Amino acid sequence: MLSSTTEKGRRRNRRTPWGRIALIAALVLALAAIGVGGAVVVSNDDAAPTDEESAADVINAFVTALGTRDVDAVYALQAESYKRVCPLVAFRDAFAELNLKPLEGPASVRVAGDTAGAALFEVQEDGSRQRVVIPLIRENGEWRLGRPSETGCLP
Repeated sequence: MLSSTTEKGRRRNRRTPWGRIALIAALVLALAAIGVGGAVVVSNDDAAPTDEESAADVINAFVTALGTRDVDAVYALQAESYKRVCPLVAFRDAFAELNLKPLEGPASVRVAGDTAGAALFEVQEDGSRQRVVIPLIRENGEWRLGRPSETGCLP
């Protein structure tokens, strides 16, 4: 009788490691499935930006370029229709003569089809802020700074 109890105990011990391994493997697979599912739900990096976000990105690049007085970067953000009226050399001349005030924003971006307006604030010398609206147009699927061509060569 002693030997049969010992033999049953040995059999039970031999099965236990495999049972534990199977349980651990099942838990790992379940956690992996939850982790993958969680990553898909939490991560929204693959979603295309909205029109408002894309237009705001252009405005933010514009504000940065103005702040660093990077005339080439400001010109690169202009619509092709504007560039036809105002070539880079003329744009550089006009840009050099501007008394630029710092801009903050965008406070808001409103899109209507292939046009948009971005509200910014121009910081005055006394520290007050004046609201300005920068027009944008969509050209070839991308947002660009858009001004009516009759304004001449103004940044």
